[in-house]
Amino acid sequence: MIQTSISPISSAQSFLVGTKPAVLENVAKIDPKQLRELERFPHFSLSDGFAMFFKTEDMMRNFEESVVGLEVKSKEYQIILGNVLGYPPLAVEFFAKKFSGELSKEEFMMRKVSLHFSGISCMGDVFDLRENVNWLLELLLSNLDMVLGDNDPCDFSDRHLPLHLEEKGSDFAETYFLIRTLVLVFSRFFGGANGYCLMGLFHTK
Repeated sequence: MIQTSISPISSAQSFLVGTKPAVLENVAKIDPKQLRELERFPHFSLSDGFAMFFKTEDMMRNFEESVVGLEVKSKEYQIILGNVLGYPPLAVEFFAKKFSGELSKEEFMMRKVSLHFSGISCMGDVFDLRENVNWLLELLLSNLDMVLGDNDPCDFSDRHLPLHLEEKGSDFAETYFLIRTLVLVFSRFFGGANGYCLMGLFHTK
């Protein structure tokens, strides 16, 4: 099994590299150095120690104007908030139904699935899982270079196979490095365990 030390990124990191358009954070739980980076962006404080950070002043102003007069626990507010935070549209609609009464608490709990991807953590409907995953994968492809930065998983400068695999030939080597790339990418976006599960499809014996 190929091991990797690349860890999934947090929501704050996702915002800082440009994947998320805005981020809602509990400032007491953020590393001080990272908080200083976030505070360079337009932001405002909320109750209970939370703050919301935006890419631009216009984005922050548009959000503030769009929620004027709305209750936080209203469907309309939650849809605006979810879209600004960069969640999949169908996941936003599903979560908002919890506040409108369109779904009972029991229905919501029965159908919800957690989605964790590149610093984006939200809940979606199990019946929308395929659409939400496709939306997130498109996000990955459009932001891959920006998010990986210098940690380019395709850059294996030595490209040496482990000794016990060298005898398998060049075709095997290309497949090996392709899978290694996918493991690093999946580990980066979904967490190490998911990357390692991918290796279960690839046997080296």
